[in-house]
Amino acid sequence: MILNRYSFKPIYLQLAEKIHTDIASGKYSPESQLPPEEVLCQEFDVSRITIRSTLKKLENEGLIYRVRGKGTFISPAGRKQKVLIGVLSMPAREHKTLQSLMAGAFMRVQEEHGQLQLIPNEQLKKTIDAVKNNPSLQAGVIFMYDYELDAGTIKLVEDAGIPFIVEGRTVQGCSYQDIDNYDAMKKVTEHLLDLGHRRIGLFMMESLMHDHFKERRRGVIETLKNHGIAFDPRLEVSVAVADKNPVAEFYRLTEKFFQVPEPPTAIISVSDDACAEILRWLNHHHYKVPEQVSVTGFDDLDFTGYIDPPLTTIRQDYYSLGYMAADSVFQMMSNYMNRKIQQKVKLELIVRQSTGPVK
Repeated sequence: MILNRYSFKPIYLQLAEKIHTDIASGKYSPESQLPPEEVLCQEFDVSRITIRSTLKKLENEGLIYRVRGKGTFISPAGRKQKVLIGVLSMPAREHKTLQSLMAGAFMRVQEEHGQLQLIPNEQLKKTIDAVKNNPSLQAGVIFMYDYELDAGTIKLVEDAGIPFIVEGRTVQGCSYQDIDNYDAMKKVTEHLLDLGHRRIGLFMMESLMHDHFKERRRGVIETLKNHGIAFDPRLEVSVAVADKNPVAEFYRLTEKFFQVPEPPTAIISVSDDACAEILRWLNHHHYKVPEQVSVTGFDDLDFTGYIDPPLTTIRQDYYSLGYMAADSVFQMMSNYMNRKIQQKVKLELIVRQSTGPVK
């Protein structure tokens, strides 16, 4: 093999691909021994540091194993048990969507005949140390709604050579799986525009943990702009997620929409939770939905199909998101080319009776 020393791909990755190909082709059979490090250095004209980086990557992927004092050997099929570590920053019993994520991940782990280990964020270092020193395990990590994730935590996993994905957040430079909030709100806005609505109110929420709500807002305002409609800032209200009683604020702020000279004919909310209070305020003040005001939400929580009227909303299938995140980690665990997976998941618009044409 001739190494391309001018490639953006590191030399150790090129060597890992070469040895992986040799294993797949049968050049190296299971349990056979690789040449010693010094022989590999001479064969490929590289440093011992490069060879050790190559072997470390192959070992993390379960393709080889080392025996102290004897050398490096090709792993037999199924030698390493796969374990998926789910890192949580909040108790799952307090977060139903997190429970659904875990269930989806568990199903994918079962298909892989692996193990799912759920740990709080503070136990990550101890767990990483345990699995990386266990020759019978091959590990991957999902950060599940982990809003405590920081650069130090990411470096800890990267330094251990363990593939990981961040679920529910976009973290540049890492593998991540996030929802496409912009596209989802574009679908909602275009649905209302198709129904003839031009005065559209926006019920925002603010969070310091992620940019989901900001992306949803951008999706609404830019879609209106692309249709030649300037967004009226008087038709926007906002609640901070950190408020002690945000539900009470949802109800109170709805009134502001109807204090402007031309109130909205439709209200877009970035959260289903807010919609329940919006609908309650409208009902108490004798507004008919959707005859006078259309209302949309986001998440498709359990109650949205049963309130009166049933809510038009964006569906997040957390079970499927958990399954997909686990599948991505397993792909990376077997991907000797070390590619990152960065994906935005498109969501579905669920149209129900809370939206209708302008009258």
